[in-house]
Amino acid sequence: MTATVEGGTTPNTRGNAFLYVGNGGDFGKSQIENWAKNNFGDGTNTTLGHLTLNMNSGSRLFIAQNVKMDLSDTTGNTVSTATGAHINGTDYKTFMLYLSKLAINQDVNLDDATDAYNQLEISNSSITNANTKTITGTKANQVAMAQENDKALYHRNDVVLSNEGTISLSGTGSTGMYAKFGELYNKATGVMTIGDKSTAIYGIDDSLIENAGKITIGSNSTGLYSEGSTSQTIKNTGTIETSGNDSVAISYKPDAGLGSGTVLENTGKITMTGDRNTAVYATGTPGYAAKNSGTITLGDSASITSPNVGLYTDHNSVPLQNTGKIESGNNTIGVYGHNVENSGDLKIGNAAIGIYSQSGNVNLTGGTITTGTDEAVGVYTVGSGQTVTNSGTAFNIGNNSFGFVNVGTGNTITSSISNVGLGDNNVYMYSNDTAGTVTNSTKITSTGEQNYGIYSAGTVTNNADINLSSGKGSVAVYSIKGGTATNNATITVGESDVANSLYSIGMGAGYSTTDTGNIVNKGTINVNGKHSIGMYASGAGSTATNDGNIVLNASNTTGIYVDNGATAINNKSITTGSGTYTNAVGVYLGKDSKLINNKGATININAKNGVGVYLKGGIVANYGTITVNGASKTNNNDVDGNIIYQFTVPETGKGVGGVAIDAPAGAQTATITLNGVPQTPVVVNTKGRNPITVSASSIGLYVNTSGVDYTRSIDGLQNLTSEADLIIGNEAAESTNSKYILVNDPNIINPYKTAMLSNPNIKWNVYSGSISWIATPTLDPNDGSITSLYMAKIPYTEWAGRQATPVDSTDTYNFADGLEQRYGVEALGTRERQVFSKLNGIGNNEEVLLYQAFDEMMGHQYGNVQQRINSTGNALDKEFTYLHDNWKNSSKQSNKIKVFGQRDEYKTDTAGIIDYTSNAYGVAYVHEDETVRLGNSSGWYAGAVNNRFKFKDIGKSRENQTMIKAGVFKTMSPSFDHNGSLRWTIAGDVFAGRNEMKRRFLVVDDIFNAKADYTSYGAAFKTDLGYDVRLSERAHLRPYGALKMEYGRFTDIKEDSGEIRLEVDGNDYFSVKPEVGLEFKYVQPMALKTNLSVGLAAAYENELGRVANGKNKARVRYTEADWFGVRGEKENRRGNGKFDLNVGIDNTRFGVTVNAGYDTKGENVRGGLGFRLIY
Repeated sequence: MTATVEGGTTPNTRGNAFLYVGNGGDFGKSQIENWAKNNFGDGTNTTLGHLTLNMNSGSRLFIAQNVKMDLSDTTGNTVSTATGAHINGTDYKTFMLYLSKLAINQDVNLDDATDAYNQLEISNSSITNANTKTITGTKANQVAMAQENDKALYHRNDVVLSNEGTISLSGTGSTGMYAKFGELYNKATGVMTIGDKSTAIYGIDDSLIENAGKITIGSNSTGLYSEGSTSQTIKNTGTIETSGNDSVAISYKPDAGLGSGTVLENTGKITMTGDRNTAVYATGTPGYAAKNSGTITLGDSASITSPNVGLYTDHNSVPLQNTGKIESGNNTIGVYGHNVENSGDLKIGNAAIGIYSQSGNVNLTGGTITTGTDEAVGVYTVGSGQTVTNSGTAFNIGNNSFGFVNVGTGNTITSSISNVGLGDNNVYMYSNDTAGTVTNSTKITSTGEQNYGIYSAGTVTNNADINLSSGKGSVAVYSIKGGTATNNATITVGESDVANSLYSIGMGAGYSTTDTGNIVNKGTINVNGKHSIGMYASGAGSTATNDGNIVLNASNTTGIYVDNGATAINNKSITTGSGTYTNAVGVYLGKDSKLINNKGATININAKNGVGVYLKGGIVANYGTITVNGASKTNNNDVDGNIIYQFTVPETGKGVGGVAIDAPAGAQTATITLNGVPQTPVVVNTKGRNPITVSASSIGLYVNTSGVDYTRSIDGLQNLTSEADLIIGNEAAESTNSKYILVNDPNIINPYKTAMLSNPNIKWNVYSGSISWIATPTLDPNDGSITSLYMAKIPYTEWAGRQATPVDSTDTYNFADGLEQRYGVEALGTRERQVFSKLNGIGNNEEVLLYQAFDEMMGHQYGNVQQRINSTGNALDKEFTYLHDNWKNSSKQSNKIKVFGQRDEYKTDTAGIIDYTSNAYGVAYVHEDETVRLGNSSGWYAGAVNNRFKFKDIGKSRENQTMIKAGVFKTMSPSFDHNGSLRWTIAGDVFAGRNEMKRRFLVVDDIFNAKADYTSYGAAFKTDLGYDVRLSERAHLRPYGALKMEYGRFTDIKEDSGEIRLEVDGNDYFSVKPEVGLEFKYVQPMALKTNLSVGLAAAYENELGRVANGKNKARVRYTEADWFGVRGEKENRRGNGKFDLNVGIDNTRFGVTVNAGYDTKGENVRGGLGFRLIY
């Protein structure tokens, strides 16, 4: 028999082969076989073996109702085997399970259309994925389990979806388990992993959802989702985690009919390391509670405006409770909602918020709130009429962060825990709520600095001790926006950092003219640090009222400081402590401020340079008693010494050397004049943003006026004494070439203005820190603080003096005049401008550096130019003489060539003359024609030399001299001397040279240079008479006498490049140098035609001409300045003894020589090396 089952596209239109209605029992292979035998046979055999079923596409094989089946028993082969029927076809559904239970006992691949699970239809049934079994899928929009139930017809537990194994869906838009009015369980052994834009467990219409296993979700996904519940909630006892973004671990949106008392609770572990995630999302209008008693861990967020959130609700009817642990990263929020209760632990990262409340009350009853840095906040309230109560939650506040922040309206904040500690830049309680109330009964202490205990508008009451003495710049209580703050306990503050305007203040109120506040002290304020203040108020309408005790326990402290129209009222006691102090002030009254010292009130200051009331623009109404160092004034407002001290502004003008700055007392502008002519100063302002730190010593403060590096802070103000200096730096001169400067930029002025205002008892002496500038301030007539700085350059001629140095009394003046004319010529940043920067940087009492710089720049290298030209020519003369006298001729017509090198050194004790070494390299040539008569010859010579001078000055100056010389000679022997032993030689030559000077000089700590090229030329006459005494065949002794006369000249030397270029006037010299000496020579044959010769010579010479002291003159080039003398070497008429050693080897054609010498004048050592050729 053959039957065809037609197909359909929906369950209702499919053709169906078999129908089975069970009683809830198993319906496996054996049960199917028995069913076939009983219904299509005799109970033992079945007749279905004669049936052939052709299953069309979309048809269905079996409908089974109220049965239990394993997935492995639902295949077509199982049915065919059990029934005996022949089943043809592939694209058909095997079973429709209805009101049944399916056990997935084998792995499922949702991507495989032929998978047994994909061939089923399941309705109103339960599905269990067995332990160790896996359902996988990689495609989009896949569902591992999904069932819907009819609430009107069936029970919730008729549909139970349970995962005991693994569900892994990586495609987007997937769902792990879905049920309508059912029960969904991820058991303890269950593991679910879903991809992006997906949901692990999705329940609607009062479904029950529980997770005891592990769920991992992707981005834009949800772990547990419940919607429309009227009685059920979500329970998470397992783990939910994600590394993705924009996801929710638990999302709950119940029906409006949800019963009261319902609690949405996480008792498990939620870990979300991505961004913009929410652990528990509670929404909807019913009055249920959302609670975390487990552990929630959140990663960092990029922005606090789109943060990770631990507990979240958008309805004020849903209170949020944390009894567990929430740890979130940077820019996150632990709890975000309305009514909040916390008895657990909240740990948040940098710039994060622990609890953010929009309305309702916040109750902190236990646990700990720990914040990160960067303005993190423990509790942040923004609503109206809220009450925040901390009765048991400890706070650990990170640096630069807050305990409480209230920006709402009419809110009340109360803290009654035992104590809280502050680190750096902390505020325990902050409120800008003008209608709010802050009550603190918590002891506040600090281990760091720049902290605020309470910073608040509205009404503030402090009932507990606040000790902020550990660091600088802390304030115990600050009142703003017209509020009133009252202290009923003991406040203790430490030191101030006045350089950065970081004051330690017991109680403060208002800001200048922008804000007001009111403070009342009914307890005790201990001011234990220098430059600190007990009570501070600023702005018209601000008040500081002392109904208790203010005790000054350090120098430079102030009891009450009021300014800008604020009022101080003293009803009780302001006093110094039991120590020894200086510069203590009872009450400081700034501009338009007022003190009312009521009857019975006392101000008692016992300190060196102490002041009872310091008037700097304020007035006093004294009905009480003011005592300073034992002297008292009662019911008296008169200014009298230091009891009531009146500040006055002094005149600050000054002048040096024709430059004057006229600054009358109280004037806001000054006039700079040069020789009575008014000058217009250049204004220097800040161009960069490079704040620097400067230091104060017991002497005073240094003012950086650069316009580039401006002062950020001033360290060490506590070192200042009763009189201090304000030293004006020269940095402003580096921003302009002007000699007249005005500095009025607040970035430069304000830190020092603040320092002066912070030390009202100090007498300030203002002057320039540079030796070549004068500086003076203009002062505010009201408070005596700096308003601007005027600077003028002192001409360098003021430092010239009239001593005869280097040569004449006008020399230094003429140079300084030229230097002054060069100031400002070159642009900023150039090397010459840097010379003046170095000079500007020379400080007072450093005249030696200025004089040294003058001396270095005045060109001492040019003092003995003639001497160096002469010595370069002498190097060639020596080689000519050696070739002529010491090398025998190989023929009647000989040509002798020598390549030589010489090293020389010059030392002197003459002041202003610089020692040097020289290295000469050159070539010498002599042509000689001998006559038939011994001792008679004539010829000519020529040579070139390069002489490199290295000066032993600080800058290591150098000069290269290149010279060429040519001349003729004639040697004669008398007719009676047949051996030619007595010889007389006469010679004459001319020379020309090209010289290169690189003058290097030190200015303060840097080396500068100037370069020049110049030429030299001259002529000389020489004569020599000697007698050769032959001691043996190899030894000779020659006494001799010689005379050399030479005239030389150099052209004008004009330095063309470099810094502070000079011009040296061209000059000449004339040398007359007689010489007598004795030469010994020994010749030792070494081989055929090869000899070793050793020569010793001793001579005395004396310069009778004018060579050393050339009387050269120079001036600063490119100026109108006059000439100044350049000191030369003194003419030494005692003469010079010189000794020479010459060693040579030659073979009549080639030779090498080594020589060394010593001069008694200057104890100079010479040396040389040469190679020669004779042909």
